[in-house]
Amino acid sequence: MRIEKPVPLSKREEERDREDGRAPVPVRPEASAAARPVAAPPPAAQPQTVASVVRPAAPPPPVPETSPRDVVPFGEGMTRPVLLQSGKPIVYTREATAARIEGTMIVRCVITTEGTVERCNVIKPLPFMNEAVVEHLMTQKFQPVTYQGKPVSVGYNFAVRLALPK
Repeated sequence: MRIEKPVPLSKREEERDREDGRAPVPVRPEASAAARPVAAPPPAAQPQTVASVVRPAAPPPPVPETSPRDVVPFGEGMTRPVLLQSGKPIVYTREATAARIEGTMIVRCVITTEGTVERCNVIKPLPFMNEAVVEHLMTQKFQPVTYQGKPVSVGYNFAVRLALPK
């Protein structure tokens, strides 16, 4: 026995059937569907017609491209940033010198795909030295961090050790 696939009705044929009083007949797309139990449609739902069965599926949504401004956390598989230009030196403030401030500051910044340092946030501050250290970091230039051969903008933690000038 040969089973033929249903042929969709044209819009004109569907309209003619409606005018003649014939309701569209629900059709299953494959013969194996006859063996499966069929759930009753909700009362407000209309039966599925042949035309709605053969419509092509919508294409999947496009995968968004990552823009160069997207920031990813620094991690495994990435090249380490290499300092190309040291930038402005850190100058101790008068207040920090008077208070004899020493220690390590931790600053989280973004190293862009161009190798510049932006958007710095001090995580572990030292009194009177936050501005000087952030200014120093933002004037530095790095070789861009790469991941899978492409430059990426990364969030990177800098540990800056400060010792009083002698």
